[in-house]
Amino acid sequence: MNSTITIENISKENPFEHCKLEREPYAKVLTDIVRTNPNGFVLAIDNKWGAGKTTFVSMWRCMLENENNGFKTLYFNAWENDFENNPFVAITAELKELLKNESSKTFKEVVKKGNEIAKAAIPSIIKTFIKRHGGEDLAEIIEKTSEGVFEAFQDDIDSYVKRKQSIKDFHKELQNYIKENSNNKPIVFIIDELDRCRPDYAVSVLENVKHLFSVKGIVFVLSIDKEQLGHAICGAYGSDNIDSKEYLRRFIDVEYSLPQPEIKNYVSYLIDTCKLNDFFDIEIRKNKELKDEQAGFIDFTCFLFQFKDLNLRQQEKILIHVGVTLRSFNGNAYILPDLLLYLIYLKLFEPDYYNQIKRKELTHQELLDKTKDVLKGNLNDDNGNRRRIKIESTLLSCYNEYVDYGDKIQLKIKDGEGFPVKSNFDDSEDQSTFARFVEMETNSFRRSTPSIDYLLKKIDLMEPLKDL
Repeated sequence: MNSTITIENISKENPFEHCKLEREPYAKVLTDIVRTNPNGFVLAIDNKWGAGKTTFVSMWRCMLENENNGFKTLYFNAWENDFENNPFVAITAELKELLKNESSKTFKEVVKKGNEIAKAAIPSIIKTFIKRHGGEDLAEIIEKTSEGVFEAFQDDIDSYVKRKQSIKDFHKELQNYIKENSNNKPIVFIIDELDRCRPDYAVSVLENVKHLFSVKGIVFVLSIDKEQLGHAICGAYGSDNIDSKEYLRRFIDVEYSLPQPEIKNYVSYLIDTCKLNDFFDIEIRKNKELKDEQAGFIDFTCFLFQFKDLNLRQQEKILIHVGVTLRSFNGNAYILPDLLLYLIYLKLFEPDYYNQIKRKELTHQELLDKTKDVLKGNLNDDNGNRRRIKIESTLLSCYNEYVDYGDKIQLKIKDGEGFPVKSNFDDSEDQSTFARFVEMETNSFRRSTPSIDYLLKKIDLMEPLKDL
């Protein structure tokens, strides 16, 4: 079983061949948008972190290049480059990737004009003052401060006029360069991971894109989580009162969000990629009882991932851990699939609750009440609610075997007395569904109810892994 998932090499000829999220139609829509807006614009692909944006834009980039007389594309990972204080330099350097030869006169003109802008970015008052008074002692500097700042201000006005002209010259040379290297189609410049950069760098990239590189023939694609980028903008300006949404509207012309994938397709892909079937398909597990656990595991996995609205990376993280955990079971072991997955979810995303279970700190009712907090929310179908009641009953039964003898409770209905605990999901007056599930767990013909410690040790990787 794999303990990591790596992105497969994207086929140049058929980039979406292995896309389990069925996103090729969305790439075609975006290609049409780019094709029909050749003058250039800024497109934002806005999805939460972990939604698979980087993989998508990588596949889409190949698709664009495969077009008849294909698009020229560039890719810039802003997060990997935020060590560079001046994104203007980094973005200009990426443009060099369009060159077919190193001696392009046009690109040299772009660099020349860009150099004038880069130099002008140093505050001229500070630059001039340091130049004039460098080396003098502090007393002389203080004495000349008034006169020096005034002269520097005059120089700053002159510098501003020159900088403004430099930007116009840079735009002109950049547009010539784009035209020379674009196949008569807009160049698609993808900027990824912008929302993960330090705030000042993220804002600087946006400012550069809009004010310095916004010329005819370039389509900038920002692959972002707009909410997180908004936080970065507030951080850069040192105030939560900044209207980050309005700020971003000034930079972004078209917004697009990738639809959520079909959950079952992605779960099936992860199970295959993590090689969980190496465990489920062991010959000894193909008897009538054990083979049903695979279907139950898939069913509950889809339910939990969808109900908790987990992003793709969170789903991946859980099933990678499941894959490692399964290697500690014997091939003919009952794995209690619902409870196994639920506990791994708690370990990764609700660690306080998980550790309270391990330390036996909860009463039985507190155990169920905390499950209500984790799985609270309305469901549109009775089947989903039955899954919640079932996980309550399995968790309760196994926890009851785990606590010290004096803390155990009677989980069998006798003389109509009912249970000393109450389900948070069974709304019936007599809690008949909950009672039936609990009795199924405690009286299972397949096994005696195990202690939850049976799973905790394996989930915490406290037992040797086995070769399957």
